[in-house]
Amino acid sequence: MDKYFLKRATALFIFLFTLFFLKQNLFAAQGTVNINANLVSGLTCWFNTSNATINLGDLIPGSNLDITSSATLRFRCFAVGTLVYSITDDDGLHEPSPGLHRLKHITDNEYINYEFDYNPKSETIVGPPWRIIRIQRTLNITVTVPHNSYQNASVGNYFDVVTLTLLP
Repeated sequence: MDKYFLKRATALFIFLFTLFFLKQNLFAAQGTVNINANLVSGLTCWFNTSNATINLGDLIPGSNLDITSSATLRFRCFAVGTLVYSITDDDGLHEPSPGLHRLKHITDNEYINYEFDYNPKSETIVGPPWRIIRIQRTLNITVTVPHNSYQNASVGNYFDVVTLTLLP
């Protein structure tokens, strides 16, 4: 064999050997990733009791009485730093327009208007930035059926279902 050929083959072998074992170092590069985070107040609210029934009893047209009944729901919230919640209602199944509540006759297409109110509707509690705030509240719900809403209504059972949403 030719000495020139051996020198070239040896040089090529050393080059390939070096390239093979050092390729990680030859092709490796590093980058930097900056990571930023902003911790904000976490808030969680839930109803302890999720169902309430308000029974208005018998509505007697000749009584000239507004009928009022109430119920309560309990709820809890916790947050870090600042606690803000609000409660909304969907006006019931038979709302003719936003803000109006109606009971529907169980079989006929007849309605009785009623007033629906609850308290508290919202609350804001501001504490130290990293302090955990825990509250437990009672939501008082009141339904009133004015006499003029039922004085000419058909005899029978009426119903509605209102959904309350606790928004953190």
